[in-house]
Amino acid sequence: MTIILTNCTNRKRGVIVPSLDQDNLSPGTIESVASQWLALLRSAHAINPARDIYCGRSFREAEAASRALSCPLYVVSAGLGVVNSDLSVPVYNLTAIPNQGNSVLNKICGDISPQTWWSIISRANPFGSPLTQVLNNHSDGLILIALPRTYLKLIRNEILQCTMSQQSRLRFFGKNLNAVLPSSLTKNWMPYDDRLDGVGSGHSGTQSDFAQRALRHFVLRIISPCAGGDTDTHRSMVLESLSSIVRPPPPKRQRLSDLEIGKAILDNWKLGKGQSSLLLHIIRHDLNIACEQSRFREIYHSVIKSRGGMQVKKQNKKDEIVVRALRTHQGNEIEVFAFFIYGSDITRIADISRIARDDGDELKGFQRSEIKNHVKSIVDYLNTDDALFPNAIILALSNEVEFRQSRGAESR
Repeated sequence: MTIILTNCTNRKRGVIVPSLDQDNLSPGTIESVASQWLALLRSAHAINPARDIYCGRSFREAEAASRALSCPLYVVSAGLGVVNSDLSVPVYNLTAIPNQGNSVLNKICGDISPQTWWSIISRANPFGSPLTQVLNNHSDGLILIALPRTYLKLIRNEILQCTMSQQSRLRFFGKNLNAVLPSSLTKNWMPYDDRLDGVGSGHSGTQSDFAQRALRHFVLRIISPCAGGDTDTHRSMVLESLSSIVRPPPPKRQRLSDLEIGKAILDNWKLGKGQSSLLLHIIRHDLNIACEQSRFREIYHSVIKSRGGMQVKKQNKKDEIVVRALRTHQGNEIEVFAFFIYGSDITRIADISRIARDDGDELKGFQRSEIKNHVKSIVDYLNTDDALFPNAIILALSNEVEFRQSRGAESR
């Protein structure tokens, strides 16, 4: 059976288990820090399946590919090892990506090899397994790996230990991975590039979800119509699917310092409602400023800190609204939620983006202008004693919204 491997995400649904925060670890050798982390994991309780904890488009794309093939989805996690996404895990906060301010590697004295950390954590983890064990449990079918370079380096040593049979089944997805893969496996890299954005609706996106978007295209357009095929066949089919598409020119955006971007965030705070997703869109598309997502996140939080804890609404408990909701998927695996909410609460969390033209005559917004007589007639009707208003209202939800899956009346 085919299996899929994707990476974990920084954003997670649910409340982080207080003990499972890398800030609680004491500095020391890589062995001692890893030992502390494993001890904390052994005393932690799993709550929800891994697939319901990880957030973001990259994970949703991998999940969609898994559903299309009805195959297992595994998550490569620096804190848990390789985890079956159907198994329950605790919510945690740990990353082993080098050169990040909050990386657990900053706690380590001496050898700070991410590969060594992975070797220790994956072998004795109560929730995950080493990659070699997972591959040995699946003796046939393709092994589809959609990982960024940092995670690919974590499992590099285990990939090198693959048998010849396992190597022939490996397919790697990501941009220019041939530069980081062992020479014996470069042919297993599926040569997707920026032309992926032009292959059809639903496949365009950001660099952070490129690997998973390529994976989903491969599943839906390459192997689904044509079962079987070796690496050369699959590579040829990928190149053929991209051959008629002109590579889009990279956007030319101005490059600013962190301080300058921080000032731009402050200047547009009200327009962006203090929400990171809206502010990033303004920075990139309205102000045409180059800013990678992880860099923006750090600058955004530094702006909040410099302003004395200025926060978006969701971080203020009294402004939170919790409702029971039903989650479904439509179209290109877009999450759709159905729920009841008091009309008075809608104005607390949403406003209307009217269609209008900006100074550059570019069309903005979504909702047409109101027809005053129409609005007045609705108001008059609602003021009657027996008014009934069963209409649905469509809201575009930001990334700050959290959905916690559970059984029965506790789903929120």
